[in-house]
Amino acid sequence: ITTITTSTTLDSTHNIILCNSATAITINLPQASLNVDRQYKIKNINLGIVTIDANASETIDGQLTTTISNRYDAITLICNGSAWFII
Repeated sequence: ITTITTSTTLDSTHNIILCNSATAITINLPQASLNVDRQYKIKNINLGIVTIDANASETIDGQLTTTISNRYDAITLICNGSAWFII
């Protein structure tokens, strides 16, 4: 489990991410082609909006970004090698 308080780029050392910021932060996802079957569980534990940004033109459920706006909301992402999906 990793707790972050500022914008961060995820890598292979991350799995469960707790976002603990009172202000908005961005989580950048790594390149999909290098992360087939990788999963990230991301939870917002403070008041700041968390924006999750796919790499370059890659997508998350067809969109370039997704957000976690509410405290204690969470999402799980999985990669198929070309895009990310919320499950």
